[in-house]
Amino acid sequence: MDFLKEFDAIIFDMDGTILDSMWAWRGENRMFLERHGLPIPEEFEKNIDVMSSHALARYVEKTYPNEYTFDSIIGEYLESMKKHYVTDVFPKKGAKAFLEALKANGIKMCVATATPRENAKMALSLHGLLDYFEFVTDDTENGITKSRPEYYDIAAKRLGVSKERCVMFEDSLYAMNAAKAAGLTPFAIEERVHMGNHHLIKDIKDTARIFVKDFDEAREILFG
Repeated sequence: MDFLKEFDAIIFDMDGTILDSMWAWRGENRMFLERHGLPIPEEFEKNIDVMSSHALARYVEKTYPNEYTFDSIIGEYLESMKKHYVTDVFPKKGAKAFLEALKANGIKMCVATATPRENAKMALSLHGLLDYFEFVTDDTENGITKSRPEYYDIAAKRLGVSKERCVMFEDSLYAMNAAKAAGLTPFAIEERVHMGNHHLIKDIKDTARIFVKDFDEAREILFG
């Protein structure tokens, strides 16, 4: 791959891509139920630690409509995640060196995350990564989520590049599919919460142009 001839920009996901944080997000599912004395539903017992926070929040809101709202549950998750970002969430291996190599080669970069923008900026700043990116955008900024191709249209346009010359670096299959539908090229990074899910990993590999275990490998593939 001659990366510099093919591409001008990379849109990065944050949680599970730049930051090794998905273990904390997934752990919050169990912790939330325990904090509130709620039982783990039998049908979720096997996958409670890999469910998305939004899926669990929707379940709790539906099951206990007089006690919880979706927004209040997600708000509690976000407050807990702020503590994780400060204490025990770190960049994935090789992240800073990879971003430095991209910057040195004139590649434009931004972050597109489902995490609220101010939380994301705080987390990236703590590790000296925020200044590599032209901007950080989240699901609320344009009223469009990462599951929709239009999300990536807007991000690429804001970077000032054509979609065909833009990469989306992700760990989540749904976002890769949306980015690909928009005309971007998905790159994938390994995420430990996916380990053991061979069908999912196969689908990710089939969707992404490259699949790397960390950013050291990405730097080797892109820059040799």
